[in-house]
Amino acid sequence: MAEGWKAVQLGDLADFVNGTSYDSNQLVETGTPIIRISNISDPSSDFLYTAQDFDDRFMVDEKDLLVSWSASFKSIIWPGPRGVLNQHIFAVTERSDTHRGFLRHLIEAVFDDMRTQAVGIGMMHLRRDAFLTHPVVVPDSRTQQSIAESLDRIEERVATIRRGQKTMGSLLSALGVSILNTAFDGLL
Repeated sequence: MAEGWKAVQLGDLADFVNGTSYDSNQLVETGTPIIRISNISDPSSDFLYTAQDFDDRFMVDEKDLLVSWSASFKSIIWPGPRGVLNQHIFAVTERSDTHRGFLRHLIEAVFDDMRTQAVGIGMMHLRRDAFLTHPVVVPDSRTQQSIAESLDRIEERVATIRRGQKTMGSLLSALGVSILNTAFDGLL
């Protein structure tokens, strides 16, 4: 272990509050968005909406750290909107000496190891105790911030490259169609 780093458990770094269930009879066209696993995997995916009232501990705001621990193992700094957190997702409140961005990257880094402890048939999930007691090592808060900022920059570069690849794929497909049309018209 690097000098200045310490061995702890994930549960030592933050409070993890599980989301709640909702009454499907109270689903509405507009209302409070229900933040489900699909929204963690893809924040642009459609929401379900509810007219139900929930305790504040289940409400999520922009920039909250969320962790899906069932079916799809993923963490995200929530981009919004404000909504109610569905079950199988933790809302994470980091301790004062823990950097939120670092914690997100740390959780992502240990998910592969955690998957070996997943249980269930069909929808695999982590047990809360196994998640909270998972061993990790952490540096001081300043180093955490530096690491998080570096990893955020790398993630943004990767996202930019992926967007570029998607655009190039579309352009190449259009070019192929254009060439085929030109060939079929006897102009090649």
